[in-house]
Amino acid sequence: MAIYSSIWQTLLGSLPNRCLLCQQHVTHGRALCSVCLADAKPEGLCLRCTKPLPPYSQVTRCGACLSKRHWRPLHVAFPYNNDVGKLVAQMKMKQQWSLLEPLCNALIERLDTTTLPSALVPIPMHRQRLRQQGCNHALLIADELGRQLNIPVKPELITKSKPSLSQHQLGGTQRRSNLKHSFSCPKHLPQTNIALVDDIITTGTTLAVAATALQQHSHQVSQYWALASAMHRKERLCRS
Repeated sequence: MAIYSSIWQTLLGSLPNRCLLCQQHVTHGRALCSVCLADAKPEGLCLRCTKPLPPYSQVTRCGACLSKRHWRPLHVAFPYNNDVGKLVAQMKMKQQWSLLEPLCNALIERLDTTTLPSALVPIPMHRQRLRQQGCNHALLIADELGRQLNIPVKPELITKSKPSLSQHQLGGTQRRSNLKHSFSCPKHLPQTNIALVDDIITTGTTLAVAATALQQHSHQVSQYWALASAMHRKERLCRS
């Protein structure tokens, strides 16, 4: 572990001390200033579809989601369509890991600390995809969140046993069909109260399918966590 810590500190030391959005000076090792983070973060997001709620709203779900009976809280730091939300994709593509801590901090600020899970489980990658990407971003995010919140990360609870097509160009029904039987869970592991962790949520299908696989092995998936959500865009209705 010491060698990884040394590498991490070396990477941080090579970063310019300027905010990636406004270019103002920031604390050494930080990627974003507090002003840009605050400006980009809406006061509230619907806990089911991530639609921005009206300012000073006292409710946790939008009008379209209030009538839905079966749902899990979906905690995200930012909408994907603002500047900071898009930095999540930039972090992934350009491996700008200095963004990881401040983005995770922003997500933690949205959590209800009285209902934290007993374990974090990142959405897994199939080994072929992992070789292409070089790392599982959901795992890196879960590790950082787990470190800050002192919650164990348990990637061993679920694996991606079957490769699937990219979800980006698929509709809702196609997404579910594409992921059918793609997740598997080892047997005989202790039952756990879980938050599933991903980087960017597009429709929530991947999380839902993974949650079903975990529930079939008696795990309780109580909530979903992600850094950014593209579930509610101007051209997209609140989905079921």
